[in-house]
Amino acid sequence: MKKVLCVFALVLACAGIAHADDVVTLDSLVLEALESNPELRADRAKWEASQKRPNNPHAQDELQKSLVVLLYERGLFTLDEAPNVADKLVELARANQQLFAQREEA
Repeated sequence: MKKVLCVFALVLACAGIAHADDVVTLDSLVLEALESNPELRADRAKWEASQKRPNNPHAQDELQKSLVVLLYERGLFTLDEAPNVADKLVELARANQQLFAQREEA
């Protein structure tokens, strides 16, 4: 909310100093706010960094093994049941990842 208020204040400030002859669009004001606000730039950089995930071909195998250990150690499932439950959880995670990717594309 604080960021929205900062952007809104910047938009109002820019609109107030604009000359009557100049055409100021909302898009140009938003772009200026995004470029000049250090908090928004930092947030954008964090988001971009989060999108660059390291490519680890064994990540899902490691996740599945960690889940088996966690499920067994917590006493949630027997050692015979835990691998099947872990497989289902990894499968669910993959499906969720695909849904998020589809929503980002839309």
